[in-house]
Amino acid sequence: MSWAETVPLACFAAAVLIGSAAAVQLAGFFPAAHRPAALTGIGGGALVVLLAGSVVMLLVAALWLAVARLPWPPAVIAAGVAMLFGPLLFQSVPAPLRDGCAGAALSAVLNLILAVVLAAHIPG
Repeated sequence: MSWAETVPLACFAAAVLIGSAAAVQLAGFFPAAHRPAALTGIGGGALVVLLAGSVVMLLVAALWLAVARLPWPPAVIAAGVAMLFGPLLFQSVPAPLRDGCAGAALSAVLNLILAVVLAAHIPG
């Protein structure tokens, strides 16, 4: 593996790590009856949908980058390690931040920013 593949591999691993943590966060918002009070209204539902869409965009961009630029063995290893640490990243965030509107909005914005960074590393 060359040095030129290290940056895309690190971006890919970061995307899988953040996507895994966001997926754990998103799973906590379903079913809707168990959502925190701040996320029960129309605005909260829209924020949960935005978070879900940003997770999908991030993971699609990560998969696209992996197919286009990375050798499979390092990509599979990096994705596996990142998926193992995703729930730990989620647990390290303070509960009031991760379970409220601010945490969902911050997670969605972080997912979208990382998806754009990944798209910049995709050739063509």
